[in-house]
Amino acid sequence: MKLLGNLLWFVFGGLWMGLGWSLVGLLWCITIVGIPVGMQCFKLAGLAFSPFGKVIVYGGGAPSLLMNLLDNAMEACLRVEREEERFLRVYIAPKKEQLYICVTNSSPGREKRLGGRFATRKSGFHGFGLLRIDRICEKYGGLVTRASEEGAFTSELLLPLA
Repeated sequence: MKLLGNLLWFVFGGLWMGLGWSLVGLLWCITIVGIPVGMQCFKLAGLAFSPFGKVIVYGGGAPSLLMNLLDNAMEACLRVEREEERFLRVYIAPKKEQLYICVTNSSPGREKRLGGRFATRKSGFHGFGLLRIDRICEKYGGLVTRASEEGAFTSELLLPLA
């Protein structure tokens, strides 16, 4: 079944999508700084050529942690009606043997808790950012604290540097 699915996929668009990702990967690899992005484009090209039967493994590292923090903060800021009341503060610094990350953002009121965790306002396959952050911190032996007050939400993380 994988073979048939991949064959149909390849014929009806997978070829062009894979070639497109390969071209983008080559363009990124022109510069030394772009090589890591280019390598990711080549991975996507392989997936575009034949996606059926492939398994995608979620890495869950520092980039995912930072992107989830910033994405949640920006979405909360945009829910604040008055633009002049919106803010986002990010502080990242080494503290002794750990990396300290603090993200504070404006929020429309206090965030609600459900079962000891902050409840998501999203539906479907969204709303797992805080849970992913918790899991990544746990994976690396870190600590997470969050606080919500009227008009502001703060996430603080401590991650071991070594």
